Amino acid sequence: MHFHCQKLTANDLDDFLQLMKLFERVFETPYPNKPAVNEYQKLLSKAEFICVVAKIDNEVVGGLSAYLMPDYQSERPLVYIRDLAVETAHQRNGIGKKLIETVQKYAFETHNVGEVFVLAEKADDYALKFYESTGAKQIEAIYYFYEL
Repeated sequence: MHFHCQKLTANDLDDFLQLMKLFERVFETPYPNKPAVNEYQKLLSKAEFICVVAKIDNEVVGGLSAYLMPDYQSERPLVYIRDLAVETAHQRNGIGKKLIETVQKYAFETHNVGEVFVLAEKADDYALKFYESTGAKQIEAIYYFYEL
């Protein structure tokens, strides 16, 4: 199986829409409050939004979304991986690991990023094992959020 990873730009709206559908399938969660399609294009054009997809032929089979953030503790920014998913039929083939490597390389080379981080739910054993297998270091934290 041959796949390639690419960072999306504002010209890659169709690939981004494929990724959004993939996220819904893999996470088994519909996104009920989706913005208008032109908002996705605006998002893809922002330097602080990073989206990488893995494709086989012309089909998106995996991807991640991430955000570039300034860091008050360092001159180097951080990258937060918001979502990462690989189509179930293509999991365990190195696609997720390659997505992380691609975002790390892009973030370092383009923005001199000092750290990439991702949050995973404690109950999600598959995600925890996956991130550990990619060399991530685990820290204990509790994630709170405010729904507005």
